[in-house]
Amino acid sequence: LRGRSFWLALKLEYIALFVTVPLLAGFLSAFFSRRPGWPGYSAMIFSAGLIVAVLFAGDARTMLTILEIWQPGMLILAALPVYLAIDETRKGTPDASSILFSFTVLMLAAIHDILAARGDLPTPHIARLAFVAVVFAVAGILANRFARAERESERANRSLEAMNQSLRR
Repeated sequence: LRGRSFWLALKLEYIALFVTVPLLAGFLSAFFSRRPGWPGYSAMIFSAGLIVAVLFAGDARTMLTILEIWQPGMLILAALPVYLAIDETRKGTPDASSILFSFTVLMLAAIHDILAARGDLPTPHIARLAFVAVVFAVAGILANRFARAERESERANRSLEAMNQSLRR
């Protein structure tokens, strides 16, 4: 990519990066049937502000500055999904401990990648692999929830059928 195409691709990459934490927080809020609250809305506002800044950025230095602002903010915001999963695990919500484990691994991988990008760690980036692992973990959890709902539905149907038969007698 050259010139204008490269610039557009870079802006899109930054925008995609900046929406990850609010999307993850939103997913977990929906997954646990909770409202995002002020931390979730703060994440959305923070990300929206950075996206606007990226859209109006005129040079690579400005883009790098925006990224440097996002990195510590992301670490704070990434703690929100982990906190939510801890709270749900403490309440005994089904599948919360699996979500907690996978999102903690994702957060640690993101911290690792930030340190690697800054040159503090001489290792390759791993957050993409951690994100794929989270996707598979969530897919497994959702499949498990679907199977449980199916079994409960079958059980309820059998109970209603038995009650219907006893009423006919």
